[in-house]
Amino acid sequence: MPRQLRTDSLSAAYKNRQEQEDFTERFAEFCHHYDVQATRNNRGVAHENGAIESPNNHIKQQLKQALLLRGSHDFTTLDAYEAFVQAVVTRRNSRISTAFKAEQQHLQSLPVYDSSTYSEHTCGSVAPAPSH
Repeated sequence: MPRQLRTDSLSAAYKNRQEQEDFTERFAEFCHHYDVQATRNNRGVAHENGAIESPNNHIKQQLKQALLLRGSHDFTTLDAYEAFVQAVVTRRNSRISTAFKAEQQHLQSLPVYDSSTYSEHTCGSVAPAPSH
């Protein structure tokens, strides 16, 4: 886990009613669980997301190019498509593996226990279906 998590003013993380760090309860719990210090990009400075958004677009373009080189967008099975995508991603990641390994040395360990990955909702009783 990184020691710091930088995000935009994502409403799932921030209440966005004031300038201070006004976290939503769930995001604060997430940061506490993973022992991460949350920071946010400066409001109104869209280019600060570029380091994250740009690679997302790059992988889309690489997949598009790989499909063009393949000559077809058709796959016989979902597994075949997933293997194709994985091959493109693996090829892309191999170029940064040395830098990634160096960065891993600065990460902290994951928590001993998992966080909850679900939310519970209580619903009222359901009326029986009308009989015919």
